[in-house]
Amino acid sequence: MFDAVVVGAGVSGLHAAYRLGQRGASVAVLEARQRIGGRLVSVEQAGVPLDLGATWVWPGERRVLGLIEELGLTTFAHFDAGDGCYDAPEGVQRVPAQAMGAGPSLRITGGSAALTDGLRKRLDPAVVRTGSVVRRIVDQGQGKGQSQGLAVVTDDDTVVARQVLLALPPALAVSSIEVDPPLPEDLAQLAANTPVWMGGIVKTVAVYERAFWRDAGFSGAAFSPRGPLQEIHDLSGPGGTPGALFGFTALRDPSQRAPDRAAVLDQLGRMWGPAAAAPLQLHVQDWSREALTSPPGVALLTGYERFGHPLLTQPHLGGRLHFCSCEAHPGHGHIEDALAASERAVTAVT
Repeated sequence: MFDAVVVGAGVSGLHAAYRLGQRGASVAVLEARQRIGGRLVSVEQAGVPLDLGATWVWPGERRVLGLIEELGLTTFAHFDAGDGCYDAPEGVQRVPAQAMGAGPSLRITGGSAALTDGLRKRLDPAVVRTGSVVRRIVDQGQGKGQSQGLAVVTDDDTVVARQVLLALPPALAVSSIEVDPPLPEDLAQLAANTPVWMGGIVKTVAVYERAFWRDAGFSGAAFSPRGPLQEIHDLSGPGGTPGALFGFTALRDPSQRAPDRAAVLDQLGRMWGPAAAAPLQLHVQDWSREALTSPPGVALLTGYERFGHPLLTQPHLGGRLHFCSCEAHPGHGHIEDALAASERAVTAVT
């Protein structure tokens, strides 16, 4: 019997496994995908990883900045020098930098996935089991008067542990994992209606040889009520090579699809000229279609005030089942929030 099983090998799950291991606990991490990282994932261009999921960390986020230092990683400042754009219906408007309202932020050298890669390197290779889709969690001590552990059932195996940490979005957990005995109805309903950070978002990354918009005094930041990209930022590598812009599209209903490539290129072109309409690569990451991140209908989940609800921050099944994704901490879905939820669960377990 393991001391703990962690479901999910994103940053919260791997961080929890790492901290538990430091405290001498025996741990197994079960990850449904064939890769680790969860919503920390990158594509590589000219040797530089460009983030398709989480991108920024902010000054003052002590947990993630401390982990970056602990893992021997570094950061660089997000580029925000220069004017922005407002893609208004009546035409594109140049907006002075001071009116954009952006605060200072940082990016992780090597991409955000360097965090999860670094955590996995600190774990015994046998700890993380990819391709392990969890179907059921069963309390084996029901009616027996003593704890016989929680059985975590996958398609291929059953792993028994004293504690289980759910390091995946609560809405995904309750839609894809059967719990026996069932979770209380108020908890199940809350979890099912808690939004998934990035769940209803399409992130589009346009890659260029260099960040040419900087030559004209633009930061690459933009807002657009016209779309299809509603918010755009610079995602270039350190020093502006390769150049990259990324944009968010928030989906409004489950039937909505990722933006059309031609529409994206047309938008970029009208904002920054012909060069912007001719990227080397255009990467589209539709998180709503990631079945191992987002449950069906994720675009309809909009009650972000549910993040960190007390029912998500307390243990269940007699104190042995813990939610520890970023949604289980009061905040904004940042990497910092995922680490805070992980930290809370580890403290409860040990």
